[in-house]
Amino acid sequence: MSKLINVMLVSLLFTGCMASQGNINSGMVAYFPFNGNARNMIDDAMPANVDGAILSTDRFGRKNSAYSFDGVEAYIQVEVGNMPASQSTQSFSWWYLVDEIQTYSHEFGAGNMIVLVDSGSGIGIQFGFRGDGYNTLGLDTWNWGGGTLLEVAPPAVKDWHHCVYTYDGSTHRFYLDGNEIASSHVEPQKGTPKQLMLGNYPSGDQFYKGKLDDLRIYNRVLNPAEIYSLYAIDK
Repeated sequence: MSKLINVMLVSLLFTGCMASQGNINSGMVAYFPFNGNARNMIDDAMPANVDGAILSTDRFGRKNSAYSFDGVEAYIQVEVGNMPASQSTQSFSWWYLVDEIQTYSHEFGAGNMIVLVDSGSGIGIQFGFRGDGYNTLGLDTWNWGGGTLLEVAPPAVKDWHHCVYTYDGSTHRFYLDGNEIASSHVEPQKGTPKQLMLGNYPSGDQFYKGKLDDLRIYNRVLNPAEIYSLYAIDK
């Protein structure tokens, strides 16, 4: 009987994950799979400017299927449209790998993985690592200008990790490798970002050292089953 129950539970989990995966493109406004290029598969009207970032192996060992950033000068930048306003419902999903936790020349250094902003209006959101001067756990989500939205302890290095950030209009949540590990109710900035930058922030010098892959941006909140399906099926 216990074997039958286990089989039924596994079947239900698999069916639920497949159903979630089937709808996973709903509300997706940008998708960068990085399969040989930095093209936005949802809207490639504005080509990406790849400066110093190089194609590398992804988590499956496939060549030219992720981008590597040197932490010194490499970045990718692209103008984007149809982005969710900073105060609106949204989700970000991506994979990253670092060989070591980044160190900085001063305590307020940072390594920007993903930045979606309107620098002219001074609004937006940033994801990445930050130095000790910010008094956070280190793997952070913050407003344009530095105000912390979420903070989590960096996981093990030399492994690929899946990250998801969601905002439902009230609560910010951060998921790591399929599990929710942080939430907050910090007021977001207001405005609609239009500049996406990976590996640095516009006109900045806070470069990320590591790899990025499979960046997805949504104008809705991914639910826990969808988030786990992205982690488990894409892993």
